[in-house]
Amino acid sequence: VDNHSYNFEIIQIGNMLEKRIVYGLIFLSVLGVSCSDRRAESSPEIQNDIITLQVNEPKETLVSEIFDSLSYVVLDDTRDESLIGRVGKLECVDSLLFIKDDKRKLIHKYDDKGNYLSSIGKVGNGPGEYIGLSDFSVDRNKKTLFILDRTGRKILVYDFEGHFLYKMPIEVMANKICVINGGYALYTSGNDYFTDKKEAFGYNLFFYDEANKLCGKFFHYKPKIDDVIQERNFDYSVDDSILLYHQSVCDTVY
Repeated sequence: VDNHSYNFEIIQIGNMLEKRIVYGLIFLSVLGVSCSDRRAESSPEIQNDIITLQVNEPKETLVSEIFDSLSYVVLDDTRDESLIGRVGKLECVDSLLFIKDDKRKLIHKYDDKGNYLSSIGKVGNGPGEYIGLSDFSVDRNKKTLFILDRTGRKILVYDFEGHFLYKMPIEVMANKICVINGGYALYTSGNDYFTDKKEAFGYNLFFYDEANKLCGKFFHYKPKIDDVIQERNFDYSVDDSILLYHQSVCDTVY
């Protein structure tokens, strides 16, 4: 793995877990990240702290044992523009809800009462438009939305009012994006690279700084796994500084 000046710390959680509970691990708040691959082979000074979780027999758990309280938000569906074709992702920021509509290829904005406010984004080839809405992430500090256009190999940045601000080109056809530490992280399976780029990149997880400069890459591309299994294994940041990640057919969360 290439070493860069950008510093990361990686924490490995849950070796030898039964695979049926992998997805439940997204509740664990872990991570910093370091320029290493899955076994932290790249740098001898990296401290790789491994926590092994004991898996007990499954038992019935009440929601009240996990959460202090629950509330429901009924979304406005009284107007055509407020109707959601298919929910792809939800981000909550203060009193706002941002919902990715996979069918209509828009980001719908609601308040915390469920009132429809607006829709952000537009399919097309012009300024501020995208070919496809692959994923999005929120920069809570700057109040901006990062929309990933996998096919167009670019990221479009909008403010919370839906105004297009600028775009950033990317070199890989990424599946997922997550804003972290002022920059962003991209996940892509190996076969999403163009043929002449596979050897040059050869990784699944990339970190970029605010200037759109590559500052870290992790997890070597494995053809026998990545070319077959297209699992979405990129989970969301906890507070814009912590990221959760797990690989396909793997029982470990980073």
